[in-house]
Amino acid sequence: MSIDNEQYTLEDLDYFWMSNGAPCFVADRDDICEVVESLGFQIYYLIADLSVEKTVDGKDSANKPIKYTVETKTASVLKVVNNIVGRSVSITDDEFGHEVLASIKEQATYNMPKIPKLLIDKLDEFFRLIHAQHGTESIVILTFDPTKDDSSGWGVLVPEQENTSVHCKYDADSIASLKPDDVLIVGSVHSHPEMSAYASGTDHADQADFDGIHITFGWQKSVNAGATQYYAEMQHAGTAYKLDIDDVFEDYVSLKDPDPDVVEWSTKVKKALPPYSNTGVMGRPTTQTPPASGYTPRTTAGQRTNSKTVPQFIPFDLPSYDAQVAVEVNFVNNTARCFSCESLLFMSDVNLGSCPGCEIPIVSSDASLHEIEIVIREYLYSNAKDVDVAYYLWCKEESGKDFVIQIKPDGMDSRPSPNGTKIPVEDITDADEWNAGVSLLQEEEAISTLFFYNEDVTLCCGVPSVKAWVDCKCSATVYWEDIRTFEEAVHNTPLYEPDSICQSCAFYNLPECSFYRDAVIAYTVDRELPSKTIDGCDNWIDFTKVANDIDSGLYDYY
Repeated sequence: MSIDNEQYTLEDLDYFWMSNGAPCFVADRDDICEVVESLGFQIYYLIADLSVEKTVDGKDSANKPIKYTVETKTASVLKVVNNIVGRSVSITDDEFGHEVLASIKEQATYNMPKIPKLLIDKLDEFFRLIHAQHGTESIVILTFDPTKDDSSGWGVLVPEQENTSVHCKYDADSIASLKPDDVLIVGSVHSHPEMSAYASGTDHADQADFDGIHITFGWQKSVNAGATQYYAEMQHAGTAYKLDIDDVFEDYVSLKDPDPDVVEWSTKVKKALPPYSNTGVMGRPTTQTPPASGYTPRTTAGQRTNSKTVPQFIPFDLPSYDAQVAVEVNFVNNTARCFSCESLLFMSDVNLGSCPGCEIPIVSSDASLHEIEIVIREYLYSNAKDVDVAYYLWCKEESGKDFVIQIKPDGMDSRPSPNGTKIPVEDITDADEWNAGVSLLQEEEAISTLFFYNEDVTLCCGVPSVKAWVDCKCSATVYWEDIRTFEEAVHNTPLYEPDSICQSCAFYNLPECSFYRDAVIAYTVDRELPSKTIDGCDNWIDFTKVANDIDSGLYDYY
């Protein structure tokens, strides 16, 4: 029956009075506005689903581009104003009033008993063992027996899983037969080997539909002597809430600085390496070539006590600077040559971390920036050298031309270059150019924030990582660690057009490049690889010009 021929009273509707004296109705019918206004109300409120329609791009069955409409609905309180001019319906934050409804604070409460220390220690041992065996992350599923009211109810199930160094992929069905009928699955624990403990954008995406407690174990060699760090969140109703570890773990003790005596003891321990001689790898003859013109021999770095190591020959005067270089090794038929000493290398030699001939650090050509940094840092540690120096990777173009890529800036450099910066060898002529010659000019028209692979801020919006779970308002938080996952995914996918102008850009293959940064974010959020390569953009900045301008003192903004 239409509104025109039926009479309504307030008793026919579900409503209450707001604190400002206006009525609020439950919108339980499509013509609720007409009904309310027939009673003479011009300002009123509705409790309803707010409908929003959005046009999106898609493809039809023939894979042709089409546009279609998607409707979303959100529970809302709406304010309606109707007068002679028209009617408006809008979301409101007007309060109901304490006479009508109680005031409730948004909150999350963790109700589970604390996880016993014995189980925590076993998980730590498991995660470290898996990393030692496979170099990967790993994950376990947490269970709880609801018939228990203390920590004895906790349990663990280990699913079948195939993992990488930055991601876990497990088969949920593989634990179906292992789970007792009387226990509940209540969360997960996974590891971040050689990284800090936090929930990355990938982690948040993985647990978005998994209500429960999600814990991360991480450890860093440079932090508290490699002690395990912990991070915990409770995923509930589509939101992740950070938890205090001492509320989650039984007998939890906060990390403390390592005992100085123990640190001193650790300096007495060195990693034993096979006794290779100057005949090359495993006794194979070595083709020793004299250094090219302009090469400076570096005979002190990496020398073994038996003095049989072949000298290192590097095409730039590294001994004059506080820096360490590693050699990129590109294997063909499982063999390669060391750029420094021409020793024959095998794939197994990469696991040693340095060339058996001259002991220069070596890394595979498919290693990520983070993995290269780890190799160089291990080399410096094992040789009792300063780990805060700049790290560089020595590479060769197909033509045989040398160049280096900065892996980590000098820890004491006040003008660091961003990680991943490519530097032609002929540009390295003095200490100033080596340490600061490739520092970037911050041009407001081109870029607003320089990330420099800074683990302290998010890649998506640049907020501090430690508070991203509160401050980041993006659809998914993207951390600098997610760059590693992206690099692995696009290892064989060109991001830039070959020989394009991008290769001479100061932002080439860096998060400062908006294309690169957007690609990392898109892959982290939607697992979408770039659909096309980039060939120049309006934000191109000449790498050489920027370096020269800064070196000449034309710009001084640091």
